[in-house]
Amino acid sequence: MKKKCPKCGKVKERSLFYMRSPKTPWVNSSCKSCHSKLVVSWKEKNKDRVLITTKKYRDRCRQEVIEFFGSKCMRCGFDDTRALQIDHIAGGGRKDRASYSSIQEFYKKVIEEKANKYQLLCANCNQIKRLQNMEHRTKKQ
Repeated sequence: MKKKCPKCGKVKERSLFYMRSPKTPWVNSSCKSCHSKLVVSWKEKNKDRVLITTKKYRDRCRQEVIEFFGSKCMRCGFDDTRALQIDHIAGGGRKDRASYSSIQEFYKKVIEEKANKYQLLCANCNQIKRLQNMEHRTKKQ
């Protein structure tokens, strides 16, 4: 079945239109391509609003991770959230974080995995651990 997009005027397959809701068979009036252009345009016009919303979401995701790990440093018990960091127990954090498109995606993965791969450390304990384990050095090839 095909549908005409009112924005670009082209007749396209229904699969090229976003669904309005998973519960209904209806699709949006504009095609995915035109809809994407509208979203980009809206974000350009509302940069401040997008930045504020993104920061709130990032802060909420970070707080969830901190609460998941008990809201204090695993080594010394320090509990000021401004200085708490997610540590990769076995090292390799830089490489691991680079595989995610955003810090929010990383935070969600930390909670989803629920593995003993991460721990919460204060900035001081994290730096001491990195120096003791020589995690701060990169191998030259």
